[in-house]
Amino acid sequence: MKTKTLLIAAVMFLGISVAAFAQATFTVSASPVPLVVSTGYAEKIGSIGFSTVPESDVTVTGYIYIKVGSLPIANKASQALQDLIQIDKFVDADANLPGHTVPPMIEVAGIEQSTDIPPVDVLVLSVYPADPATAARLYSFRVSGVRVDVTEWLATAPLTATIFSTENLLTNGEVTTTVLYGSKKPISAFATENAVVLSALNGGSGYVDLDATEGFRNAFGKITANDPTQNVVQSLKIKLPNVPPGISITFPNFDASGNWQVCNFTGCSAAVTGNGTTKYVIYYLIADTDVAAIEDVVFEDVLVQAASPALTLWDTSLAVIPEITLAPVFGDMVNFAAYVPRYLADWVPATTLFTWEEEFDNTFLMMPYATTQVGFDTGIAVANTSASGDADELDWPMLPNLLQGGELIFRFFDKTQGMFELRTSDAAVLATLKQDVLDAEGKLPSGKSYVVLLSQLLEAAEFEGEFSGYVLINARFPFAHGQYFVSDFGDFTNGSLMLVVETRNGRRSFRGEDLGQ
Repeated sequence: MKTKTLLIAAVMFLGISVAAFAQATFTVSASPVPLVVSTGYAEKIGSIGFSTVPESDVTVTGYIYIKVGSLPIANKASQALQDLIQIDKFVDADANLPGHTVPPMIEVAGIEQSTDIPPVDVLVLSVYPADPATAARLYSFRVSGVRVDVTEWLATAPLTATIFSTENLLTNGEVTTTVLYGSKKPISAFATENAVVLSALNGGSGYVDLDATEGFRNAFGKITANDPTQNVVQSLKIKLPNVPPGISITFPNFDASGNWQVCNFTGCSAAVTGNGTTKYVIYYLIADTDVAAIEDVVFEDVLVQAASPALTLWDTSLAVIPEITLAPVFGDMVNFAAYVPRYLADWVPATTLFTWEEEFDNTFLMMPYATTQVGFDTGIAVANTSASGDADELDWPMLPNLLQGGELIFRFFDKTQGMFELRTSDAAVLATLKQDVLDAEGKLPSGKSYVVLLSQLLEAAEFEGEFSGYVLINARFPFAHGQYFVSDFGDFTNGSLMLVVETRNGRRSFRGEDLGQ
């Protein structure tokens, strides 16, 4: 008989007198009532217990139906998952007549759809009495391992299961019992500790720690051997987005507690070599976590290495920000619905594993003469040529391609008023002279040129009078080049390339425009 028909029979049965024949009567409860992972496709509800009451009659053949709110029952995905539902029976021999110690057969008959609109999953248990000569009247049984999909559950209130019975009775005819307390994110925080500082000119390496904090007690679960209601290994999946070429990241084989081990199957490794794509590292739970405490999973001494800059030219805006989620997640395995536990990915980000030296190289430029006297002004153009693209079929030369932005610091030396300074990060410059090329921090991005008049810079610096002298420019990035010109914007214009100032052993050497800088 289909469950739909059985449920109709159950409702009809509960509406009529039940005194006409012998039946067992059960009380119902659930324990423990768990807090579950909010992204779980197959979270385990509390065990539902059934106990016969002292005045109970003999058990007769019938069915028990369990409906968990309106949530889908994950066990329906396959017979193998239904087989993970456990039914444990207990008999107190002293409470029964001598020799009457055999409980009935209680089995999972299947998971069907109810007559609700819309239909709801219902777990069906079949009950078969023992031989009357040995049948126990006072016994109990517990149903555990029922798993539900909570990904659409808002968890605004505890979840209850509704239990129906045909033939045998429940104490109130229809019973509800709380089976889930609520749901939370499994990981509350993910932190990077002591990010490695790398040099875009010299490479380098260092160690960093990562710390994932459990969202609630026992969110990380148990190993498969200690939870027979699951059939895959609980795991943590770490995502490393867009690891650049030349960067390698190596995780330890175990976390600091020894409860998690890095996976060792083909294609999975603790060592990641960047090629511009997203990489993953997976850890398996190998020992039960502490169910009484909110734990941290700490991955110590994650090695970050940058290859020789002779092999790789860096974009210093690059960052690798690791993210973590409880796993296995959707898409990680074939026939995903046939495995428990399983989760919707809920990535929790840390901060970047490494940073670049803030000032790994500067370029100093000099304008030997600049003026705003007697109707003249001086035009200034500085280019950040740290972006030059890659060589291609047109045989472009292999120019530097470091992609580092930085601010410009102008140091003015006036013949009468002495030295004063202006930075493009100054509020006055950003308010009036951003020129649509400086970023929000006043940095000149790679591949951009900053063009401005000397008079505009002097006004932003609140310089009074006419300027005549020389100007030094500290470009806080490599491969800066510049041009200046003095003009009355009528009959006279004269200019030149800025001198690139090189510092060696405390001395300055002057030379012209040089792409070696």
